[in-house]
Amino acid sequence: MRIARVGFRWRLVAVGHVVHDCLETLALAEGYRVGAVCDRLGISQPHFREMFVRDVGLPPKVWMQWERMVVARRMLSWGLDPLEVSELLGFSQFSSFRREFREVYGVHPGSFVEKKRPEEG
Repeated sequence: MRIARVGFRWRLVAVGHVVHDCLETLALAEGYRVGAVCDRLGISQPHFREMFVRDVGLPPKVWMQWERMVVARRMLSWGLDPLEVSELLGFSQFSSFRREFREVYGVHPGSFVEKKRPEEG
């Protein structure tokens, strides 16, 4: 089995067929939990980690953290409320989401939303 980038998606492929079409969607559906993704795919965490590092260049947990922030930024750009985004992405506390978003983007989610709004006037 391999993980391959096809267009804008990461796919899990085996000889002759696609095992899962979009790892980004699977990660979101499983709350960005490596164990849950492995269970869904029917593979062990060590095997998944080995494949991920070999094919993607990052451990799956690191990739999922980054992917979750990409999705968070996209949702905020669509106009969703930061608290709602936090809940949709499986953060147990808003403060955790707020802290992680700031670490990645240098601003808090609320500030990001304010900068994206068109100027009134």
